[in-house]
Amino acid sequence: ERTILRPDGEQVLVKVTAAAVRDETGQLLRVIRMMENITEQRATTSSLLASETRFRTLFESAPLGIGLIDNNRNLMQVNPLLGELLGVEPASLVGTRLQPLFAAESTECGIGAWPRLLSGEVDSYFEERQLATPPAGVEWLSVATSAVRDETGEFLFAIVAVSDVT
Repeated sequence: ERTILRPDGEQVLVKVTAAAVRDETGQLLRVIRMMENITEQRATTSSLLASETRFRTLFESAPLGIGLIDNNRNLMQVNPLLGELLGVEPASLVGTRLQPLFAAESTECGIGAWPRLLSGEVDSYFEERQLATPPAGVEWLSVATSAVRDETGEFLFAIVAVSDVT
């Protein structure tokens, strides 16, 4: 890769590829060089990396416990604060459901709303849940669940945002 100056004065980043052309005895006849303008590709990659960094920082540093949930209600990813609010190691939550952590009388709240969220009837729902075995100082949580959909409206995953309302 190298930067070149085009005749119009614009600097572009190019990827240079070379290939040797040989005759049947292996004698070098010529070298073919190709330059591909990768300026836009590099800018897109840089933009994507910056976006990923912003998301990661938001996710990890948010003042809310956050989890990403698949269509079977299993946690796919969680931030550190969600583990702290629930009194468990964040990594141990991945692949599990939140429902067993809530007191039995509060688990029915979101059960009816979940199918409506999956179907697209609602985009989000809010509830307060009591923890079955609360960590010190946390007993009640506000739980907001919101669907993320593709451009056709198909459910991709849900975001759950949790805060202490004890």
